[in-house]
Amino acid sequence: MEDKDNALIKLEVKTTDRGKARIIWSGIPKRLLDQGLMVVLHANNNSDSKSELDRSSVRGQASGSYNTSVPLNPGLQVWLHKEVKSWWNYLGFGSPTGEEIWRGSEFHDANWEIPVDINGHDASLQLFVKDGKACARLYVKKSFTAWKKTFHNSWVGFYSSDGKDTQEYNTYQWQWAVHFSEEKGSHQADIPGYDIYVYKSSMTMSPGVQVRFMMEKSGGEKVRTPPWERLVQW
Repeated sequence: MEDKDNALIKLEVKTTDRGKARIIWSGIPKRLLDQGLMVVLHANNNSDSKSELDRSSVRGQASGSYNTSVPLNPGLQVWLHKEVKSWWNYLGFGSPTGEEIWRGSEFHDANWEIPVDINGHDASLQLFVKDGKACARLYVKKSFTAWKKTFHNSWVGFYSSDGKDTQEYNTYQWQWAVHFSEEKGSHQADIPGYDIYVYKSSMTMSPGVQVRFMMEKSGGEKVRTPPWERLVQW
């Protein structure tokens, strides 16, 4: 019965409006809440139990959120722990983090969105995040050998929301497609049949951010990614 209850717990990493990691929790059974619990942010699933990046008490709430000060990066993961309460901890000695109860999934840099096809071409576009900044990734099929010639005047712009017009991209947050850097040494770069190119902007990632691919200098939008996750309120 206890394991079945625990399986209903949901722990997620989302995005604040400042490019930081936001911890979301829900489905925590009352029998655990009564014991006192903490949500703890770790760099990834392989982190040491002592390598906490940030933490917060769930304050007896079955569902809630906590905005951390940690830049959003792939791999971040939320762990649920029992909270140790003692005068020793209140005085600043020792850790209030007790027994581990549950773990969420590792955060995916592209918010689990599948790349969107650039219509009429063997290439696709994806929005992702690194160090709290909005980034774009181009997947180009290896057989598309003339892609730099075809995309010579193409550019990618970053937008704060889906409702912005073409020329309302975030100031200075755009790049020519042919100036993207080839990505090597990552799991994305190992996709068979494709070369991967990336551009990291200085735009802070936040809910609603979107990237669009323009075919010509004057515009000519070919495709846009889904907006980044919507802001969840509790």
